[in-house]
Amino acid sequence: MILLLPLALCYLEMEIDLKILGEGFSQDNVIATYLHGPLLSKNPELADYIIQYCLNRKYEEDIVLEPLNDEFENKCREQLLSKFLNTTE
Repeated sequence: MILLLPLALCYLEMEIDLKILGEGFSQDNVIATYLHGPLLSKNPELADYIIQYCLNRKYEEDIVLEPLNDEFENKCREQLLSKFLNTTE
C-alpha cells in the first residue's frame, strides 16, 4: 500500500465547522496542485526547492543556493493567508 500525503492543507469554513482537507500531491520529483495563481512567487521555499532540485539533477552534484531576502514574498503570502482565513495580526 502506498500512502499519499497532500502537498498542503486547506482550511474550509463551512457554517460553524472548520474543515481541514489535503490539497495537491508531492512524491519524489512530482508536485501536483489544484491551486491557481502565483503559486511560486507566493511560496519562495517551494520555488527554491524546485530550482535546487533541477540544478542538482542537471549537474549531478549537490548545489547549494545562496539565500535571498524573501521578506516581501513572505509578507504577501501572510497577507493572503490572513485574508482567506479571516485572521488579523
